[in-house]
Amino acid sequence: MSSRASTPVSDDDDFRSTMNAMAQSSPAAPAPAQKRNHRTMAGDNDDSNSDNEQRARTAPAPILANHNLVAATKLYADKKRLRVEQATELELFVNEPAPLREVKLLANLFAFGNELGKLVASKPGFEGSSDLNTNIVKYAPAVLLSSKITIYKGNGTTNILLAILKQYRFDITAFRPPP
Repeated sequence: MSSRASTPVSDDDDFRSTMNAMAQSSPAAPAPAQKRNHRTMAGDNDDSNSDNEQRARTAPAPILANHNLVAATKLYADKKRLRVEQATELELFVNEPAPLREVKLLANLFAFGNELGKLVASKPGFEGSSDLNTNIVKYAPAVLLSSKITIYKGNGTTNILLAILKQYRFDITAFRPPP
């Protein structure tokens, strides 16, 4: 009896389901009730105070992130195994206004590019170890100056030299000459 293989599970299936749950509308938070002080209740119409109160009422309220988005962020941070301070920074990032988020993303992208540039620029070229260089210098003339030089045609010299190097396990990988 043959069983059919199940479809492969994507790494981001949990994230997709979280994002779908986040996309569902959530109830808006109730607006905070405005407290009235005794002067406004008594009918005191001082213009300076009413202007200040009017400005305070029309000041933009801090933008609160959707609770579903915060929950999705926490789940995704856990799934990607972020460190605690990274997860905290990610939650703070979600609660910030969009222009500030974009600026931070661009700044972090530039910083990442700089770090990557340092890694690529500082990578040294390949060099054999000092032991390998010493062994090649000692064995190559012995093979090339051998009395059996007439039999070393084609890849013969290379094969003998590589056989000696492999026999003594000098740090060289296996080499197969082209046919």
